[in-house]
Amino acid sequence: MGNNMNEIINPLNKNNLGHRQIPLNTVFKNSIGQEFIVIDKLPDLPEYHGNIYVCKFIKTGTIKQTTAISIINGFVKDNKDNHSPNICNIAYTDGLTKNDVGSKIYNVWKTLIHKIYNTNYGSYYKYGAKGVKLDERWLHLKNFYEDVIKLPGYQEMLQNPNILYNFDKDILQSDIPINNRIYSKDTCMWVPWYVNNNQSKIDTMNRNNFASKYRGVTVYTNKNGIASYYVEVYVNGKRIRCGCFSNEIAAANAYNWYVSFKRDYISELNDVPYMSVSEWIKYKKHKPNFIKLLYHLVPNKLDPKDII
Repeated sequence: MGNNMNEIINPLNKNNLGHRQIPLNTVFKNSIGQEFIVIDKLPDLPEYHGNIYVCKFIKTGTIKQTTAISIINGFVKDNKDNHSPNICNIAYTDGLTKNDVGSKIYNVWKTLIHKIYNTNYGSYYKYGAKGVKLDERWLHLKNFYEDVIKLPGYQEMLQNPNILYNFDKDILQSDIPINNRIYSKDTCMWVPWYVNNNQSKIDTMNRNNFASKYRGVTVYTNKNGIASYYVEVYVNGKRIRCGCFSNEIAAANAYNWYVSFKRDYISELNDVPYMSVSEWIKYKKHKPNFIKLLYHLVPNKLDPKDII
């Protein structure tokens, strides 16, 4: 193989090119179709076994130093090429880097792309494979950055650097089946990790059963078509089953009552016609055991007259 600037070497057809046999002035094409020319080889560096090369991308003039293995396998990419997708062959960095948008936003965006489009990604089965979508506007990092700094929770995240915040799509779409949810500026928000974790657990519970339209309530229907409504809450990462109700509105009120007393923060409550304890408890099955549970969950918060 000669040093031919007109010859383009595709990484998928390496022609037995050895790792230390990168010819200078040869044009290569990476895995997403960007063309670059190898213009120099640096002095041998022991830690890299001597195979560090200087490449220049033809379209943008971007200069990069990389290994022979990266050249041969098509891994070296030009992030300044605004017209070629450089993440998963579908998303565009628009010439922006972590330094431009911040590591947090850049990493969230890149992870989203992989979760939705990369079939080999570890959590793809929970997102792209389930039908979760990404707004096409967010295939461009520039658009993603412009949108997410305006979303709910972003300023709070900046003001609380010691609290880990997650990028959440589920809270604002809790009434939508998971396979129909989408990452977009209208459906996402920044939330503390414990809020995001609680929502994930509720979604897991609802996927395995029949989800009520109310948070924390799961519907079971027997062979006669009679529905029962089970309530579960999570306290300090532990699931507490709060029992079964014969009325969905009562079950939703029960959930609101528990989380109002037991959470270290105010979880999002169900938007439901209000019932007092004495009203919703009438729909609770197995009351004697349930009353013991109430006192265990919220000692000194329950007036015995409420359950008469």
